[in-house]
Amino acid sequence: MNVKSTFLKRILVMSIVVLTGVSIYSFPASAFAAAVSDDKQIFLFNSKENCSLPELQAKEAQIAAEMSCKWIEENGAGDRQDPKSAFGKIFRYRFCKDNYVAVLDYVKMDATSHDPYKLIILHPTKPGLEGDMHLAHKSFTGGYHVLDLHYYGVDLDPAGCWIGYLWTKPGSESASEKLTFVKKCKDKLTGKYMIVNSGVHAELSLLDKLNSPTCKKANNVKEPFKK
Repeated sequence: MNVKSTFLKRILVMSIVVLTGVSIYSFPASAFAAAVSDDKQIFLFNSKENCSLPELQAKEAQIAAEMSCKWIEENGAGDRQDPKSAFGKIFRYRFCKDNYVAVLDYVKMDATSHDPYKLIILHPTKPGLEGDMHLAHKSFTGGYHVLDLHYYGVDLDPAGCWIGYLWTKPGSESASEKLTFVKKCKDKLTGKYMIVNSGVHAELSLLDKLNSPTCKKANNVKEPFKK
């Protein structure tokens, strides 16, 4: 598709949004994807997604994380430069407009040091964070460090759990409540364990609705991580 036709398609999409008053989040995902994916190669995890409410955004986040984990377990992580590999797909896929799935290294809760680990293995929107140690020590509450809370969540239930914490929104320096679905996956090729992470900014009170009974312990974690 040439630049002119892509531009016209985008104009058509945005005109419908403006004239009808429909939110970009409730606009049919397949149509939005068609308008933006031609030149940026960005795709949607779920072509029929519904992101009109926080609960529905959370559902899409879980779908994205579970799909990413399946790719890793069935095909191996691979290289992001290969669009057919698990990492290649995760790097290019989004949900609810511009939300993404990140992949983290897995560290058991009895670890004495984070130093041997890369921590963030794949970050679709901020590749510069890959290998950064900052997350290992970041906390807005003085309780669990954010990364440690991820490890706690995936060890509660192999099917994955929701965790809640404070985190900054893009373009903002202040922290707001965020819900993140975390699941531990095993790379088919290397046998290495990693964590898929996908979240939305929403009230922490939603954890009670989202989490299974097995994951309820993650709802009100306040004590600092003990090494």
